[in-house]
Amino acid sequence: MKSVIINECMQKFNVRLSTASYVKCSKDWKQDYYLSPRSALGYIKEGEGYFMLEEEKFFPKKGQMYFLPEQHRHSFSVMNQENTFEKYYCHFNTMPGATNIFKVMKVPNFVTPRDPDYIEFLFKQMIEVWEQKEGYLNSLKIKILLYQVFEHYLEACDIDQIKIKHHYKQEALEEILKFIDENLDKKISLKEVAYEFGYSTQYFSKIFKKSLGITFLQYMNQLKMEKARELIIYSNKSMSEIAYTLGFENQYYFSNTFKKENGVSPTDYKKMYIKI
Repeated sequence: MKSVIINECMQKFNVRLSTASYVKCSKDWKQDYYLSPRSALGYIKEGEGYFMLEEEKFFPKKGQMYFLPEQHRHSFSVMNQENTFEKYYCHFNTMPGATNIFKVMKVPNFVTPRDPDYIEFLFKQMIEVWEQKEGYLNSLKIKILLYQVFEHYLEACDIDQIKIKHHYKQEALEEILKFIDENLDKKISLKEVAYEFGYSTQYFSKIFKKSLGITFLQYMNQLKMEKARELIIYSNKSMSEIAYTLGFENQYYFSNTFKKENGVSPTDYKKMYIKI
């Protein structure tokens, strides 16, 4: 069953590259916890350092790859200022409207690839294409290279290391989530959604929480915050426009809600959009 679910996730895997580069980390390379809108996938060429994903700290070594999924709290730092990381890395995020597969499956934080030289080759190719910024096939080439790197990452995992968080296969639930997403700018309530799909409020509330592990209100808040982070980073909308787009009464209420959920104001969050 796990292999079937993983295969379904890969069929839904649709992401957009936001950067690709090679870097020698500075001596003050450090970032405290922040909620990242992007996933980070990298290969350690040399040096020492650590990453933290939520409360889990890990120490990838020379010749290993690391992965930090989007919409999770990341942190990182040097360990030895005389021997900082030299690494290839890329950032990507789930395309709008696509399934965020990392809500369903959890992969190891770091792995040892079977062919490190080939991983380095793929990253070099990705960086070269990314930096060209021209060519009518560049977008396709970048996606192919990114998918190849991620494929090799997964191939380095034992299937027992890949954890399934939850699996909402029911077509009815998928339609409900699609309906919520399409009406996010409206003040839809649990009662209205239940009525739309022919459920009683009490029954709908119960099956929703059982299927996703969170309440309807918690899901709505999470979804709005995900969309807010995406719009703050990738759109030219003002904060008031983002608040209106997400169905908030005003910018003040939106800013307070955002800071409560993310620990920083929308404006400060935009300033924190930095390279890992």
